Amino acid sequence: MTRVALAVSIAIALMATAVMASTPYEPPEGGDEWQKVTVVLTGTSEDADAAGKAVLACNMAESQHRIQASAQKLVPRSTYSVWLVKLNDEGKLVRQLRCDNPDRRLRADKNGKLSLAANLPSCPQGKYNMVVVRLHPEGDPKDRTNMVTVMKGAWASRWRVALERWRRRVTIRLRAEAGKCPGYISSLLAPSRMQLG
Repeated sequence: MTRVALAVSIAIALMATAVMASTPYEPPEGGDEWQKVTVVLTGTSEDADAAGKAVLACNMAESQHRIQASAQKLVPRSTYSVWLVKLNDEGKLVRQLRCDNPDRRLRADKNGKLSLAANLPSCPQGKYNMVVVRLHPEGDPKDRTNMVTVMKGAWASRWRVALERWRRRVTIRLRAEAGKCPGYISSLLAPSRMQLG
């Protein structure tokens, strides 16, 4: 009797699986809409030649959030970690989230190239404002006391980006004219005190 009941329950489970597998996947409304931001990563004084980028993608309709990061000109065969970081206006750490799995080593290849693709637990928009790549000089990805920030990049609002582009263009023009009246020019090159929202 138990063999018959077992055979019947297996048959029902197989039929349910076949019905579920034959139903095509349909994303929820708006499920194919991804919000993406690209963050340019530049080397810090610890590794000034390093360069890379990170792409953060959020799909709120499906609650899927991802990061893809790539870097080059790192120390070959060294261990790294990738973090999302939130700094306050004074530059102090508010929160951070590790993007890679510390149980696996994220290592640069023999040419100093590094790549990461990982899922995130939530959309970083509004929670974090910077992507940071850190070197683990001892080779232990779980060691948080000796890690060194070698790359970082911040993302900003569209207004802030537009203002920075304008400021760079003006700075280049002013530096070209710097020989004519250096005191006035240097006052114009001083950091802006304008608050951006």
